[in-house]
Amino acid sequence: MLPDTFDRVAVLSAHLDDGVLSLAGWMHRMTRRGASVVLATMLAGDPDDDAPASSWDRRSGFRTAGDAARARRAEDRRACAILGVSPEWLPFGDVLHGRGATDDVIWAAIEPLVAGVDAVLAPGFPLNHPDHEWLAGLVARRRGSLRAVGLYAEQPYRHHGGGEVGTPESIADTTGALRWNDAQLDTSDRWAKLRAVRAYRSQLRLLSGERFVAWRLARGRRSFGEALAWLS
Repeated sequence: MLPDTFDRVAVLSAHLDDGVLSLAGWMHRMTRRGASVVLATMLAGDPDDDAPASSWDRRSGFRTAGDAARARRAEDRRACAILGVSPEWLPFGDVLHGRGATDDVIWAAIEPLVAGVDAVLAPGFPLNHPDHEWLAGLVARRRGSLRAVGLYAEQPYRHHGGGEVGTPESIADTTGALRWNDAQLDTSDRWAKLRAVRAYRSQLRLLSGERFVAWRLARGRRSFGEALAWLS
């Protein structure tokens, strides 16, 4: 697979920050080389939802699910502007709020975003969050309708797990063994990622409590921990 030949790419993210934490440097590399990159968040929530916020969102300072969705979309918009990518948000809920739709309905909403793109990327390792595992399986089962499919290592989960990437059992039967390659980033990509990650202020307050802050992505790793595996 030769990413440098891609003109249009769709990166699928479960939540509002996953794609940037995991793959911002690579996305910046693609856009500065002239590719059109869409970052589509599947479980971006409903800005008009007045239900009480989840425990996570309450810890982030939000009162309702709608408050969280609006604020976190604004953070995502700022991060995407730094990277030169286009944000897209689908109004489905996460595992804490309930997705509110079947997989078929959600995929029907995804299809216009991936139609005609050269490559679609989804989370692929370690998949220890149920929403990430769900999205990886959704894409892997439907990859026959897509031109090329890649999986990306998830941050901060890869960082917490020690850094080695492999093939999660949950998708092994669908994808086979995965061959991972570190992203090739230069200084401008790494600085863009640091700036973009810092846009998610509501989330970094909690992530730093887990000993994960933006600069740790760079520590000793030219790839910032970014890795990809191509399925087709």
